[in-house]
Amino acid sequence: MPALRAVLLALLLSIGVAGHSAAQQHWLQGTWTGAMTNLPPTNRFGADRTLEVTSVAPDGASASGTWTSAAAKVPLAIAIAGETVSFTSPGSAGAVYKLTRKGGIMEGSWAAVAGSAGGSLSLKKQ
Repeated sequence: MPALRAVLLALLLSIGVAGHSAAQQHWLQGTWTGAMTNLPPTNRFGADRTLEVTSVAPDGASASGTWTSAAAKVPLAIAIAGETVSFTSPGSAGAVYKLTRKGGIMEGSWAAVAGSAGGSLSLKKQ
């Protein structure tokens, strides 16, 4: 009987720990996929993009992850202000992104650092 009690106690503790961990995950953490609009004719990477947020700072003000197009997967530093996130993709052809969460979707805009007009962007959490 003591062995059964020990097993049940371990099971209850593991459920409690797992539930606590899930509750601690920030809404941004995870994989978001979608597409950009108004890309310049010289774009050779397509419109599809993936934002993978791997960690969020304990204060919830910043995060890190990757930004993926058909050609590259680049590391990112992401700023978080409430329901809004912003980041700049690196490189001379980089762009500035600003998105606001509405449920499981983030919508916003992008503007090229190199000077093209920019466009809109929508990402859905996977």
